[in-house]
Amino acid sequence: MERYRQIISDWDKFSYYCSQPLPKTLRVNTLKVSLDMMEKYFKKLGWSFKRFDFCLWGYEVQTGDEISRTLEHWLGYYYIQEATSFISVLALQPQPGEKILDLCAAPGGKTTFIAQIVNNKASIWANDIGFRRIRALMANIYRMGAVSVIVTGYNGLSFPQKFKFDKVLLDAPCSGEGNMRKDPRRVKGAELGFINNISGLQKGLIQRAIDVLNPGGILVYSTCTLAPEENEMVIDYVLRKRKVKVEDIDLNIPHSQGITEWNGEKFHPDLTKTMRIYPHHLNSGGGYIARLKKFG
Repeated sequence: MERYRQIISDWDKFSYYCSQPLPKTLRVNTLKVSLDMMEKYFKKLGWSFKRFDFCLWGYEVQTGDEISRTLEHWLGYYYIQEATSFISVLALQPQPGEKILDLCAAPGGKTTFIAQIVNNKASIWANDIGFRRIRALMANIYRMGAVSVIVTGYNGLSFPQKFKFDKVLLDAPCSGEGNMRKDPRRVKGAELGFINNISGLQKGLIQRAIDVLNPGGILVYSTCTLAPEENEMVIDYVLRKRKVKVEDIDLNIPHSQGITEWNGEKFHPDLTKTMRIYPHHLNSGGGYIARLKKFG
């Protein structure tokens, strides 16, 4: 992570939070249970809790219990989810009646969150590739009661362009550096060779995501990594390859702006509208979010 010292202003706080265990956080699934009822369940379980400031459905709970081993979890009353992973769906602003694609959807946390926000009143396509990933995706869709979701198994790089969408979420495969609090081995950062290779995949995926958008449609691109090669450099690349512009993300969430220069390479100035989330912002993992609008 040392190579990011130059772009993280509060390095000491960042380093401290990277070394701390993650809090236990979850999303209450209002497709199945009300917030009031779930809070009663928390009390019955003996858990103390507090709601996220930025999201009505997000909670941090304090308990010595394993929160995945409850009847309420298996019934789909809540989904175990880091605070950072809420933001891409909130930035997408899904609305009832829209046709929405989650291009790299497994294991389904963001797909089911979209279904929850629109109360199952949108056409949601959840795509991924590989039997194990699709099996996990379908299991969570079923568990969470996301009945408005269609599951597809296309390679994201060649998703059929005959299908068009109002909004696309691309939570891209990445080096996962932002998961350093789950896996301390990631504190050292990913190998540059791997980062450069996967950024090529990300550039292909984001171009296909834009190609299946209707004119005027919205794409949210997100990762759980800190590498500019996988974040700002991907957005800067696609701004030159496709007719899209960066939009402001209308969320009141602690964050750092996207950067416009890295190792002497300058990027489009609108990248300051994108978000970098560091562990000390939300006591969560790290990540990156950009919102793009297609024109022409």
